[in-house]
Parts: sequence; structure tokens; C-alpha cells
Amino acid sequence: MFFLAAISLLTKDDFIHHVTKIIWIAPVGGFILAWVLYTITWLSPVKIDSGPKGLVRIKADNITLIPWELISSYRFILKGIVFKFTDDSEITFLLPEKMDRNSISKELKAHSIKQDVL
Repeated sequence: MFFLAAISLLTKDDFIHHVTKIIWIAPVGGFILAWVLYTITWLSPVKIDSGPKGLVRIKADNITLIPWELISSYRFILKGIVFKFTDDSEITFLLPEKMDRNSISKELKAHSIKQDVL
């Protein structure tokens, strides 16, 4: 296909003029496609689930596993939950307002993870 396009362009009388008229299509089309894909990825919902080995966070094509053994404690904040790890680092997950925080606490307590007090 590329070969046919190259032959078609080379047989034109005004080859340089024709190329300069259409050369903008690839960068502009690439930018628009990249922007659309980024927006779709950014708008994709976040799913947080628990599994036998830990918490699983899925957003678009990114999957994050947080093993139960690494979580030392947790605390709820206004719009999310903060997990503290055994190395004293923290990560914050934003939670929807409709999320039942009691069920999250039960799941974490079932895996012997204590709740921090602010």
C-alpha cells in the first residue's frame, strides 16, 4: 500500500506542491487521536476490588495490586481512604460518596488491618 502511494505521488507533475498541501494531515491527525485516547483513559472509571492476595485497583488498562501484607493501617478521609504501608509510605484512593465505608472496614478488618485514628 505504501509502495502504491509513493508511486502515485512520484508520478504527479507538481510533486513538491502536492506533498506540502497534505503533509499537515499526519501530525494533526496523530495529535487528535492521542488527545481522544488520553481523554477516554482519563474518564474511565476506577474499580477497587479485594482479592485473596490483596486490593486490586483497575483504571483503564492499568492494574495495581496491593498485597495485604504491605498494608499496615488505613484511615478514611473526606473523599477517600488512605492506606499506610509497612515502609511508612502512603497512598490515597478517592472513593465515590455513595460507597459504603462500613463494608470496606469489615473487609480490611477481616485481613487484620487496623484503622488509624486521626
